Amino acid sequence: LGRLLVAVASLGFSVEGAAGGFDLIPLTELPLKTAGRFIVGTSGRRAHMACVNWYGAAQRQMVMNGLDRQPPAVIAARIVELGFNCVRFPFNSEMLFVSQPSVPNPGVVLAAAPELWPLSALEIFDRTLASLTDVGLLVVVNNHVSAAGWCCSASDGEGLWYTDKYSEEDWLTGIGMVANRYRLNPRVVGFDLRNEVRPSGMVLPTWGTGDASTDWSMAAVKGAQRVLAESPDLLIVVSGIHFGMRLSEVPSRPIHEEVPALRNRTVYTTHFYYGWSFDLMAYDMIGREIPALMMFSCWLWLLLVADGWLGRRHSRSRSFEGDFGQRMGAWMRFKSFAQGRWALVGSASLTLLQVVAICIGEHLGQSCGHIHIVSPPAFV
Repeated sequence: LGRLLVAVASLGFSVEGAAGGFDLIPLTELPLKTAGRFIVGTSGRRAHMACVNWYGAAQRQMVMNGLDRQPPAVIAARIVELGFNCVRFPFNSEMLFVSQPSVPNPGVVLAAAPELWPLSALEIFDRTLASLTDVGLLVVVNNHVSAAGWCCSASDGEGLWYTDKYSEEDWLTGIGMVANRYRLNPRVVGFDLRNEVRPSGMVLPTWGTGDASTDWSMAAVKGAQRVLAESPDLLIVVSGIHFGMRLSEVPSRPIHEEVPALRNRTVYTTHFYYGWSFDLMAYDMIGREIPALMMFSCWLWLLLVADGWLGRRHSRSRSFEGDFGQRMGAWMRFKSFAQGRWALVGSASLTLLQVVAICIGEHLGQSCGHIHIVSPPAFV
């Protein structure tokens, strides 16, 4: 598949197929909706969506990866052979607002599909999407970025749903256009409103704060309403904030309950990056060293206790020598010595307990905070 990049996401009615994957979901089960924390078909049976992310059209090349090696129909058939039944399909807003945006270097990025060379980026997106649904795959379109380019960083100016070049209204207009464009294709079943909402410069995204410039819950409701006005049967996929890693704020404003249009239609999604999760890294790194830390703590404790005991024996042996002043001086020196040693023992023990508590707490925070399963909506 050349540079076709895949990332599996289990969205939720099918039995395992011959290749160990999932069977295609029949048209008779569409449109999909949510019931509790599951996605279900029209029969009410749970729908398992095994999705692959086909990336590329959101970047400056303006077309999906892999079309330099194989035509769209071949890649679509291969996705089915691999056991997937769904594709997440990212796009950028630029291809919607630039009049007939051309594809840079079509002879290179479309080497295996020369029939697509004369077409605009949006027309190629149409053809590629149609190749997927023609073989029975479901599609979830995703507004990945506004301006064509790689995603994601905190300094690319694309962290929020609006940018300096594309306003919130541009974003709403764009996603409404895409929803309307594929409204007659029943296998386009979902709309992922925005990829990885995250900091944009010094502006941090929030959830449920009521600040229109940062509150992703407010923007997601607006986006969902615009999409559903054009295509009312779509599932609405809402990403967590901070690179999609946090959904823990959702209970503070559960839009799937508060907004009637989003009931039985909302799917929350989270992205997990081990390398960017300090909680889990700290738990793993410190957790692996807990036995050594415990041995060191026990050794330190025994050493200090023994040192204090020997110091007291030494002090007692000298307490009978000399006059009363010498004995009092020896006692005060021992008392100061012992207090210092026992304070150090207490500090070492407390530090060890804090390390263990932090490890456990951070691990639970990773499990229950960053990846927060919100019920009753469906959860990716």
